[in-house]
Amino acid sequence: MQRQLRQRRPARPRRRHLLIDERREAKRGGLPQRNLSAALFRLEASSGPDEVMGIVHALLNWLKAPEQASLRHAFAVWLGRIFLPRRLPGIAFEPLSSRRLPISNSWKS
Repeated sequence: MQRQLRQRRPARPRRRHLLIDERREAKRGGLPQRNLSAALFRLEASSGPDEVMGIVHALLNWLKAPEQASLRHAFAVWLGRIFLPRRLPGIAFEPLSSRRLPISNSWKS
């Protein structure tokens, strides 16, 4: 029994996607100020601890309402487990809620 080979068509996405270059958008400017996605884009594109601290303080101010507790916690986890260790490799971090953000000369952009 021979199998008939189907003629393959070029792969085409079945769903629509939007690809965003975070760093380019953040560096280009014009992102909304009170927008979580825009703030995260600015964090990813930040070049030093002073810039990061300004963005983090703004985010914490926006997320201080009790109904934002879950989002605030998710941001703290991402910041402490992903963002800071990638920017400051080799430094062990305590849980974010129990310490201040480290300032270091070993900052990586």
